[in-house]
Amino acid sequence: GGFKSTQDTVVALQALFEYAALTIASEDVTALISMTSDQGFSTVLTVDSSNAQEVQIVNIPSIPARLEVRVCGFGCILAQVGVKYNVPEPPEEAAFEVTATASIVKKQSCSFRIEVCNRWLLEKPSSSNMALTDITLFSGFDAVSSDIKALEKEGDCQIKRIDRQDRRLRVYLDEVTREKCCFDLRIKRSIFVDGLQGVPVLTYNYYDPDQSGGTMLYPRETCDESN
Repeated sequence: GGFKSTQDTVVALQALFEYAALTIASEDVTALISMTSDQGFSTVLTVDSSNAQEVQIVNIPSIPARLEVRVCGFGCILAQVGVKYNVPEPPEEAAFEVTATASIVKKQSCSFRIEVCNRWLLEKPSSSNMALTDITLFSGFDAVSSDIKALEKEGDCQIKRIDRQDRRLRVYLDEVTREKCCFDLRIKRSIFVDGLQGVPVLTYNYYDPDQSGGTMLYPRETCDESN
């Protein structure tokens, strides 16, 4: 059974009980099991009525190896060989090429112009579905509202809308193609925060977030902190 229902579970348990009654429970067991490998390993196990219900585990010290198992005696014995190994995960292939720069516009008011560029990298399909570029702003900075409205109204890169939430901008794009497309907007300091740090910019396929790409955004210059 698939163990997806109570009935499946009952049928499976009944089958296991009947198998045990016809094999292990109804027979005496006396057996000698010898194991040897081509790497020089050898050992002998004994199974009888005193330990027939116990699990005996033997570790093979060197693998890969050819293992030979010989059994002498009578009764029902279950032998199982398990191999554990690690497989390195293949490197993830970025679906988007993302670049981001922040150039200072006015030092005294501490405003930057952010430019974000996206390009589709995968061979198939030839472009993304609807994509979302998630921009985290520098601490203490807000986006200039007029720039956001201009991008939503007349901006390039097929921008559908831009959502603002705390220090994040979510830019919704109809699609991203293999031709690089860039958009820019200004951000302005609202609260002084010393020592600006880099922030992430991530673009991903809205309907398949595993298809993604990203970069870090760093300020190219520092503001005039005396003003």
